[in-house]
Amino acid sequence: MPLLPPLAHGSPNHPRSGGSIPAIGHLQRVLGAPVVLMGFTLPDDRIHAPNERIRLPVLWRATETCFWLLSLLPEIHANRGVY
Repeated sequence: MPLLPPLAHGSPNHPRSGGSIPAIGHLQRVLGAPVVLMGFTLPDDRIHAPNERIRLPVLWRATETCFWLLSLLPEIHANRGVY
């Protein structure tokens, strides 16, 4: 499955930075479903700083991306999650 085809511009970026979220494994076990983590901030957004920000165009694109992903759920369910 292509990575967010209607919304992606350029190649996906897979940075190897940041921390982990220990509760994700627990959520997957309890829900019995995969958990998708998506990051939408830019390097200069000062994540977790007192003056953290997200630019409005990025926020709108993030919202569209989440709606797009949710719209795929019936197809994913019908295919039993196989892509």
